[in-house]
Amino acid sequence: MSQSLVSQIERGVQNPAVISVDRFYRLLRALEWTPEEFAEATGLELPGVTREPKAEDLGMPVEVYTLPLIQAGAGPPWYQDEAETITLALPELRYPKDKLFVVRIVGDSMSPYLENGDLAVVYQDPGLAAKGKAVAVWLADDGVVIKRFLGETEDGLLYLGNDNPAHPPFLAPPGSRIVGVVVKRVKEG
Repeated sequence: MSQSLVSQIERGVQNPAVISVDRFYRLLRALEWTPEEFAEATGLELPGVTREPKAEDLGMPVEVYTLPLIQAGAGPPWYQDEAETITLALPELRYPKDKLFVVRIVGDSMSPYLENGDLAVVYQDPGLAAKGKAVAVWLADDGVVIKRFLGETEDGLLYLGNDNPAHPPFLAPPGSRIVGVVVKRVKEG
């Protein structure tokens, strides 16, 4: 693909949806995007490619949230003043903002539900944890992670699962606890 054509696409002179299929896929390879990511990023409708509708597309109210952010496996700074924050425009959530925090996913253990780099918005209410729900867990030896709640042993150990079959279910170490439930997923980018 020529630099001239790329420049024309960037300036809006050339619509990428009307270039040849071969050139379009070369463009996607150069951008390291899938057709779905292209449709999502540009808002262009591509035949056979669907994008997840945004709240504003569906007429849903959108609210801006500035929430504490942690990396999966990190400590619990959601209650600390110096916590890193992230600002997200999301459909209006029915949870109090002061009880929400965000976990940036690291790794592939919860794939395809959550991929590396995705965000999980967590509501701090361990009482909402139910079998099969995605929960934020303070692992005594590993910080906060997102896992599936599978149950609890008689002696109070948490039995947790992963969505990726390459990562088997496990018992959380003693002292681990559920800190909340995932109420919203935000895909990377």
